[in-house]
Amino acid sequence: MKNRHNAIMFGMLTLTSMLFTGCSLFPEEEIFETATLVKEYEKREFSMVTVQRGDVCDYKRITCKYTQSNTQEVVLGAWDIVKDIYVKKGDKVKKGDVLLTFSDEELDGQIEDYKYQINVKETQIRQEEKNKKLEIEKQKIVLNDKTSIKAIEERYNAQISGYQSDLELLRMRLQQSEADSESFKIRAEIDGKVTLLNTTLLDIDSRFGDWRGPTSYGKEKDNNNRLLLISDGSKPRFTGAVNPVDIQLEEGGRIDVICDNNTYGTTIKYKDNETVYFMLDAVPDEIQDGATAYARYVINERKNVLFLPDTAITTMGEDTIVYKDDGNGFKEPVKVQTGLTANNRTEIISGLQEGDSVIVR
Repeated sequence: MKNRHNAIMFGMLTLTSMLFTGCSLFPEEEIFETATLVKEYEKREFSMVTVQRGDVCDYKRITCKYTQSNTQEVVLGAWDIVKDIYVKKGDKVKKGDVLLTFSDEELDGQIEDYKYQINVKETQIRQEEKNKKLEIEKQKIVLNDKTSIKAIEERYNAQISGYQSDLELLRMRLQQSEADSESFKIRAEIDGKVTLLNTTLLDIDSRFGDWRGPTSYGKEKDNNNRLLLISDGSKPRFTGAVNPVDIQLEEGGRIDVICDNNTYGTTIKYKDNETVYFMLDAVPDEIQDGATAYARYVINERKNVLFLPDTAITTMGEDTIVYKDDGNGFKEPVKVQTGLTANNRTEIISGLQEGDSVIVR
């Protein structure tokens, strides 16, 4: 009995001793000095990126098109009919010269019909004038009656007057149709030289004496249906459209244009408020006429700075952090100070060195 009492007392003293010395019956968890920085075991694989040095640039793209000079092009539509062509390759033309005429069969038919009817009315008027004169002369020989002569004049004059009214109406209609046909005349918009005349796009129709577009007879439409091109021989340039509210470019300023992954320095020149030319210093052989490019309108820029992809940057509370691999299967957070973020790049001001590897989340 005494031995049992001693065992109970020993157990109570042992438990009291453990409580006072801070020991525990359970394993102790790892405690970090800084609450905002924790280590996290990463079971899945992750990608790494390296801190690099370069430029971080926030810019807007201005889509533009390359032309070797001031040009005017005429594109043949699938069902267009060319009535007449007045130029050939190599010809010099002046602004306003008629280059070619498209045909509208219905309108052309109206014009020809009005011309025919006008000719008929003019012939009828001349014939009536002739008949009136002959009948009056005959009346003078037979009776020479003034009343009868006057009646003859009035009858013919009424008929002639009706023809003249019809003639005037036909002439007005012809004038309107010819005015409408002006829209089918393609005139030169600039002084220049014809550098292209692609008549291979056309079919000559012997029935009508005109040229018909590539699908008039079910032919496949060409991807490039440019029929005619005029060039004034001016300097090569890119042409773009801008909204002056969003983008303010300085006349004579410099701007980079990117075309086919090549960068070209250009000079800004406005055509009007919304159309701008980016003038090249020289003719680049590697750019095809009509190539699409874009100008970089820089809003903010940091040159020769450290940067990471923005996908590598995250936040923890009020801190901006990146994660590094500690080599033991843990992600170790590192505080960084960031600057400009643009186009998937974030500037690193402090916290990392060039060449450091970090985890992309």
